[in-house]
Order: sequence, then structure tokens, then C-alpha cells
Amino acid sequence: CNALNASLVLPENANISFCKLKRLVLNKTQVPWIQVEALAQHLPQLEELHLESNRMTKLPTEGRMLFPTLQVMNLTDNAITSWDDLTVLETLPQLHTLVLNQNKLSTIITPKDTYTSLTSLSIAENPISEAVALNALGAFLGPLQSLRISPLVEGLSSVQSRMMIVPRLPQLVTLNGSKITPKERSDSQKHYLKTCAQQLTAQYSIAHHTDDCSDVPAEFLDCNPQYAPLVAKHFNPLPPSDGTQAGGSAQQAMGMQTTTVTLRSLVATSMTKGDKQKKLPATYTIAKLKVMFQTLFGLEVDR
Repeated sequence: CNALNASLVLPENANISFCKLKRLVLNKTQVPWIQVEALAQHLPQLEELHLESNRMTKLPTEGRMLFPTLQVMNLTDNAITSWDDLTVLETLPQLHTLVLNQNKLSTIITPKDTYTSLTSLSIAENPISEAVALNALGAFLGPLQSLRISPLVEGLSSVQSRMMIVPRLPQLVTLNGSKITPKERSDSQKHYLKTCAQQLTAQYSIAHHTDDCSDVPAEFLDCNPQYAPLVAKHFNPLPPSDGTQAGGSAQQAMGMQTTTVTLRSLVATSMTKGDKQKKLPATYTIAKLKVMFQTLFGLEVDR
């Protein structure tokens, strides 16, 4: 530990000496935020500020904007428990990278129109355990492209964790340092729809709903703001019981349905092979069925 024994008090003309300083590292110095705040007027061009492992619990301010040119803030390994303790950072116009790993944040609550320039957020090793906490990132942090976060449920593999996170944040480009491919995004979104369908059935006793989700409970949509957009994009996992669907979603929903069929050959040379039962999708074509017959019974397709 390199605790500073003296206060960071600078003479009035210190802004001349430090006006070109762009990066300041005060890790493991136990410097209090009040002294960092006092430095702001002397560092008019500061772009990076690193305050790791300083036991900070909040960043109080008198309401004035500090470090207007700051682009990177690193607060790893402190004791911050609430986003309300970070209000001094909310309106920094150039802040694009915020590192809050190893703190005590249990949720994500940010007022609307804050962190408007933030493109990279690291919140790994915080006690965030519910996927619904990510909704704030999708709603208020529009530019966010990169996220680092620990698995939301203990015991989940990295793949399973990504499938929980990716559908909720459509603007993300990278997650935990790995690029999100179009296939991964699409697969995780479809998996998310099926998971939501199970939740709707189990918690709300809903077996069917319209394609526009107008009859889905508002409470559910508040907790799953990406559900309706993804239903429109991919398919309705709980289509209306009368079978009416909108355009492409009907086709995709039908593709998810399967039918068990029994295949039997009446040709003498292959009758001894017995019946074959197969589960086939509702969209399976006659042409494909002929090829299957040829494979199973050794018949020519035209027969």
C-alpha cells in the first residue's frame, strides 16, 4: 500500500504546471475523493483517472462538473454500493470508458439521459445476480458497445451466461472481450424467446398471445423490454390458438412444431425392414420425405 501521507494541496498556479497532464494514476494510495475533487481545477486536460483500491464508498460533489475532458475512469476494487454514489460521473460529456470491477454494486440504476457518451463498461465481480438489472443498460446507455460482467447465476458456463445477456442488450458489439457474431446474437435471441414463453406459461398462465404482444402483461414487458421487438424480428413463441400469424412469424413458428410420422414400405424387397417412426418439422417437404425413404428402405426416389 502506497498511502499518501500528505494532502494533495497545490499552489494556485499549479494549473500551469499540470495543464497538459492527460493521465493520472493514484492506485492504492488511499487518497480520499475530496482531495481528488480539489485537483480537478488544476488538471483541465485530464483524460484518464485511475483510482483503484482506495476504499472509496462514494464520489460526493457540490454539483459542479469535474474533469470535463475525462474519457476513462477506473474505480476497480473500491467499496461503491450504489449508482447514486457516482452522480458526479453521469454528465461527463466525453466519458467513454467506466471501470467498476470488484465493487459492491448489486443492481444497475441510472437516470435517463446519463452517461450519454459511454461505450465501454466493466462491472465484473460485483454482486449483480439478476438479468433484469441489465435493462437499465439497454434503456439508458444507448451508445454502450462493450461490456465486461461476471456470470449472473453461479454455476453457469460462459456460453450460458452470454445467452442470458446478449438478447437484452442489442447494441453490444463485444461481451467480456469476445465479439458477438451475428449467429450468436440470433441464436441467443431465439433461445431468449423460448425462455420467455416458459416464464409466461408458468407465472402468468398464458398459453397464447397476439403477435404484437398487446395482450402480454405490462409487468412482464417491463422486465423484458426486448421481448416484443424480438417477437417481431423472429417469431411468436406462443402463437394464437386459431393459428393466425403475421407474415414470416407464422412460418418460423410452424418450423418449431414437429409431428411424429410412421414410414412403411409396401415394396416386397423392403417390407422386412419394418416401420420407421420419425419426428419431422411441420415444414418438411415431400421431396425430402422421398429422399428419406430411399435412405431407410433402399428404394429409388421415383418409387
